[in-house]
Amino acid sequence: MITLAWARGLMSGSDFDFAMHCSAIVAEQSAQFSFSGDAVDLLGLYAAVGRTLGFVKAERLIENNAALTAEEARDLLIVRDVVEPQPGSAAIERYLAQFGRRYNASHAIFRAQRMVQPVVDRRPLAALERN
Repeated sequence: MITLAWARGLMSGSDFDFAMHCSAIVAEQSAQFSFSGDAVDLLGLYAAVGRTLGFVKAERLIENNAALTAEEARDLLIVRDVVEPQPGSAAIERYLAQFGRRYNASHAIFRAQRMVQPVVDRRPLAALERN
């Protein structure tokens, strides 16, 4: 199954973390991606972005409380595509229709990407020490 995260406005915190674990993020031009917040709460986001950009770059984005535009996020390979905003769900429907034609090839690419990504263990450190 291919999961797409659709970003229309400001995406931050657990929403951004969840989107990073989808197969791809598609953003409208007005979308922004924020790395601000408590460092402990951003651990999952740090791990997901670190696998994409490298952990040093992810750490710097979080330390600087950076907010990226959709184009900047696409340049960093966080966002797959940036699309024009349209009223209602027209933009999503249009994108999915275009995406459906490339489903088999895209499915193979997304599956290969998921297979090579390391697993993130989100248990608290205290639970890990007991094992």
